[in-house]
Amino acid sequence: MDKDFEKAKKIWQKCFLDSEDEVKFYFDNLYDRHKYLLLEENGEIKASLHENPYRLNFNGTVFESIYIVGVAVSPEYRGKGYMNELIRESLIENRKREVPFVFLSPINPEIYRKYGFEYVTRLSKYSMRTENLPYNKIERAYDIKRVELNSEDELYEDLVEVYNNQMSEISLYVERDEKYYRDWVREIRSDGGDVFSIYLDEEIKGYIAFYRREKIEIREIFAKDRRALENLLALVKTFKEYYPKLEIKNIDGKYLEYCFVNQKSFEKIEFPFIMGRILNPMEVFKMMNIYDIDMKILVTDSIIVENNGVYRFTQEGELTYNEAGDWDIKIDIGDLSSLIFGQLSIDELVFLEKLEVKNKEVIKRIREKGIFTLKRNYIQDYQ
Repeated sequence: MDKDFEKAKKIWQKCFLDSEDEVKFYFDNLYDRHKYLLLEENGEIKASLHENPYRLNFNGTVFESIYIVGVAVSPEYRGKGYMNELIRESLIENRKREVPFVFLSPINPEIYRKYGFEYVTRLSKYSMRTENLPYNKIERAYDIKRVELNSEDELYEDLVEVYNNQMSEISLYVERDEKYYRDWVREIRSDGGDVFSIYLDEEIKGYIAFYRREKIEIREIFAKDRRALENLLALVKTFKEYYPKLEIKNIDGKYLEYCFVNQKSFEKIEFPFIMGRILNPMEVFKMMNIYDIDMKILVTDSIIVENNGVYRFTQEGELTYNEAGDWDIKIDIGDLSSLIFGQLSIDELVFLEKLEVKNKEVIKRIREKGIFTLKRNYIQDYQ
């Protein structure tokens, strides 16, 4: 019997606004006592967090990562440094376990920046009236299937195929497989949502996941081509009499908004979503396959001291590390995430005084060779 299970559930309910069904789903399906960190005294939990395992893909390299969720401090113990102690322990211990990068979805980003976290993904949110979708009919050539919990393996494999097709131009994303999608569908269904896939001549063309609440909330909509996307939107429009308002969250990009035809019929907001924290700069640098440039980057890290030092890149693609030495550019571990994962350009980081330059020629060569470019990343997981 897991003696921490009820305590973990209690502090979650005390600190978060999740519904009873959402709490039940998490603790029935995702809670793992081996991935649960807590500070406890006299049988009372003061602070806790959950470390949920994920597999990420960055620049073609797949690696094990941790999604930190449920970061909580009991109200009576807040402001006493307990969470500071717990987060530091999580970062240092995961570094020892050779986890190169961890991530979380912050309520307040200022809390986590002091621990070396910075935003690495963005989402776009579209708000409009459902009747303004320009597609009125679903073509008869298309078959739409509801994804059930007991659906055949082939259907779940189809979802993976659509996702991998969508991720082909994305730099950082979650690796998804059939098991992932079964858990994903179970989560969505437990929260009152539905998932539908769309086929043409028995070939998978896309899928959509959405909730019907006060409005239709589309959590994810992916299609292999424009025609399939239009038919998925036509499916949504069939609910216009019951749900006059529509909200879509999706990858930061423009392809979806041009399917709306009238770009003045909706409001679009782009917002940062996931913050990441590099635990091992050497391993993350290796994923970038940098070569044909000589440069030395000094990285500073106030929490994981072994990360402090100079990382040298050579023309031949070699990468070495020294605790001290001459350097060309200097950057803090948090801002390094902005640079590597392409959320800020090197010029933007210089302007914001987040990157110190000693050798301007290196900055020039970085620009010429397009080493640190802006990137599109996608993580839309919530637990």
